[in-house]
Amino acid sequence: MCDGCGGQNKNTTLIGMCSHWLSMQSIVSKIEVIFPVRGHSFIPPDRVIGHIEIKCRKREIILKPEDYLDMFSQCGTVLKVGEDVPIYDWKAEIAKVIKIPGTWHFAFPQAKRMIITKTKNGTTVVRGEIAYNSDGRSAKSVSKKGKSLRDLKPAVIHKQNLISQK
Repeated sequence: MCDGCGGQNKNTTLIGMCSHWLSMQSIVSKIEVIFPVRGHSFIPPDRVIGHIEIKCRKREIILKPEDYLDMFSQCGTVLKVGEDVPIYDWKAEIAKVIKIPGTWHFAFPQAKRMIITKTKNGTTVVRGEIAYNSDGRSAKSVSKKGKSLRDLKPAVIHKQNLISQK
């Protein structure tokens, strides 16, 4: 389940990452990505954010980032990006392999569901459905000619501070 609509640029990267993962393992053969109607999603992260907002309202002043981390850790597991979890440049890597959405075989912005399926030869195909309960479209590759999602090796983005001391 996604929090946002299918036509957002970040979803090209999401589809590419899911396709890569699917092509690299042997147990799962299909991934279904669902984009709920705007304003109607009540996915688990929304509940966690609601709990955090309640905690923030109870505090009159929050001075340090550590105060936020303390509140967040009361509601879930906190992993620090770049420290506990590496950051990979998936966006740049996916752009080398996946076609731009305007050239896909279905209307990318109107898709309510995207289904990624692994084929017998280990490649992946994608189909986009404009309704939640239909399965009528054909699945095709969204990779550029001669490119494979299996070959992706995104670079690690190292943590840096781009704000000047001034």
